[in-house]
Amino acid sequence: MIKLKHLLEQGGIAKAFASEFPKKAMKANSIASKLPRHANNALHKDLIFKIPTGYWKVRNDDGGKGHYGADRGSRKHHGVDLTTTLNQQMVAPIDGIVKRRKASSTSKLDGTMIQGTGKYKGYNVYMFYTRPNAEGSKVKQGDVVSKQLALQRSNKGDYSEDVTDHTHIKITFNGKTINPTIGSGNINWIV
Repeated sequence: MIKLKHLLEQGGIAKAFASEFPKKAMKANSIASKLPRHANNALHKDLIFKIPTGYWKVRNDDGGKGHYGADRGSRKHHGVDLTTTLNQQMVAPIDGIVKRRKASSTSKLDGTMIQGTGKYKGYNVYMFYTRPNAEGSKVKQGDVVSKQLALQRSNKGDYSEDVTDHTHIKITFNGKTINPTIGSGNINWIV
């Protein structure tokens, strides 16, 4: 199934059968055009991203699930929530420039964005609910860039006590969201 999807995305089925089965080739092209294309996966396959928390443990608590595509009421979750501890240091997943961003206009909590440079140009990695150490600074992959904030309302955060501390990781390439999940085929992660 995965190979079939890959062939559809690359137009391989249409090319393979175009001369022998022209109607089926047209259908394959039609299916390929309907597949979700967050970004060109071929661009990402040779790049390595560093896990900012140092481990890959996705949040799953009484407040919800943290995997990519999890239900968020009327919308879907466009990132991955990695569990953390209060004041945990986060490292830069890519080379870039540190910027401060809010998760939303109503959020009380800061977020850190790394705007990619060099081979990571075009990528933005968002780490919400973290406070950047030095906004505007240039960093290399693996440099400490921010620390985890408390999420619960009792500690002046945005969430109920049902939600454990976590960093929301979102990656975009040229403004398009990429599924950052390990094993998704989009991003290669290292510890």
